[in-house]
Amino acid sequence: MWSLLAFFFLGFFQHEIQAYAEVSHLDQKIEIDEIVFRGVDVFSHQELFQFLQLVPGDVLERLKVIESETNIQNFYALHGYENVKIQTRLTRQEESAHADQASKTILEFNIQEGKPTRVDRIEVFIDSSLPRLQKKIASYGDLRSGEIFQQEKLLEFKRKIRDLLIREGYINSSEESVVLESREHSFDEDTARWVQIQIHVKLGEKIRFGYRGNQLFSRGSLDAFVKELLLGGGGKDFVHSIENKIAEEYRKIGYAWVHVSSYSVMDSEGRKIIFSIKEGPLVYIEKLQFEGNDVYSSKYLEQLFFSRASPLVKNHFYVEKDVEKTAELVIEHLKETGYLNAKVIAIHESSEKKRKGVLVSIYIYEGDQTLVDHWKMKGIRALAEQEVASMLGIQKGAPLNLYLLTEGLDRLKKTYRDLGYLDFQILNEEDAEKNQSLVLYDEDARLARIDLQVEEGLLYRVGHIRIDGLEKTKDFVIRRELAFSEGTVLGDSLLFQSERNLRKLGIFSDVSIRLAEDPEHKDRKTVKISVRETDRGLLTWGPGVRNDL
Repeated sequence: MWSLLAFFFLGFFQHEIQAYAEVSHLDQKIEIDEIVFRGVDVFSHQELFQFLQLVPGDVLERLKVIESETNIQNFYALHGYENVKIQTRLTRQEESAHADQASKTILEFNIQEGKPTRVDRIEVFIDSSLPRLQKKIASYGDLRSGEIFQQEKLLEFKRKIRDLLIREGYINSSEESVVLESREHSFDEDTARWVQIQIHVKLGEKIRFGYRGNQLFSRGSLDAFVKELLLGGGGKDFVHSIENKIAEEYRKIGYAWVHVSSYSVMDSEGRKIIFSIKEGPLVYIEKLQFEGNDVYSSKYLEQLFFSRASPLVKNHFYVEKDVEKTAELVIEHLKETGYLNAKVIAIHESSEKKRKGVLVSIYIYEGDQTLVDHWKMKGIRALAEQEVASMLGIQKGAPLNLYLLTEGLDRLKKTYRDLGYLDFQILNEEDAEKNQSLVLYDEDARLARIDLQVEEGLLYRVGHIRIDGLEKTKDFVIRRELAFSEGTVLGDSLLFQSERNLRKLGIFSDVSIRLAEDPEHKDRKTVKISVRETDRGLLTWGPGVRNDL
């Protein structure tokens, strides 16, 4: 077996990854201790790390290696390095200079960046003879002659063209880019190839906009609403979309009776669309009433409604969408008190001759209240059952609160993991509203039984602490920041606190803490700490020196 693994470690990971195939039938899992990049000059290592599909501590997977290569290759291509080549291999580093560090497996990405593709020139073609507009568009480009060709800059250039055309009044324009290889340049040892970029612009209809009757919003504000809509794509029926957009902005601030219409005129400058706005009064809620409620009084529901409403609705201004959202918040409260089937049936508003005041009627269905009949727990030993019941918000004879129950299950998991039970799991957990084993209902759904079944697992302690990636920093700098030591109980919160402490030092560009099985002790975990030191420059006085020490 070791001869096969040795052959595997020396093999190159190309897209075929032949060496991996030699040992793919083995049950041996190879864990990556460190990932390094070789031959990288154009980008920082940190930029490339974001494209990896695996990290130190993961078990090696062929597909994830290939995906990582593809991601990095695409990143280079987008930034003008189309001929980049990547080879991946595994190496095994034997005994480190640090006595407590065993041999480790390193995944290497060897990158040949190659020569970049450069821009020869950019040409803009417009289907109409408009020299001023063509010159203005050309001045917007960030890609200059001689620069490395980057797809992101080309996309940004096209976005600026769309923005400019909308500001100039051209609606539903289009632009297409064509990249052609330029043969006018002689051989260049610093460039793979030169390209010409052609952008073909097809102008839409030139339209101007005007407004009548607006007092609340200025022309500039209305223009901004229109531009926001058109930049998102107005479509063929953009006039109707603009009418709805303007009306929506009025309704957001309480002008519920606003009416927007439009008409077109032709003049010497072309077509102009005028939006006629009848703002109407600022509408307030004259009266709010609930219908269909049997358990809760209308007065209680009204107080609950306004306590959870948006600032405008709280001040009794009528904003339709805010009223709908607040009604749903009222229903959430009913569900929290055991009325699991509560819902909003309809919301009606009425006003005589559209006065400033409006009567809002909210029709609801409460349904039957569900109470906790009894509860039982299986597998709970580290905590008192009453403590767990309190955490889950369940009490015999009290209303069933599914929101609190769901949150309580998350708290229970966190509590156990913080205590060192890293394998803790709830055996019958699903969506609490649909689960028929965690929560059991009677025929009328008036009584519920909670049947919690868990498996605590082992109480884990810290075994060996392994530190990788140190070059200039001393080992004790890492250990003094750890919230645990060999032999102590290993909880999630201690791991998070330790990682946070290491990052706060400011001397590592990357920190990760991973757990591995301890082959000699079932109840212990090997803690693998991987760090990457930052470039500290010439002013470093010592590895890991902190001003508070």
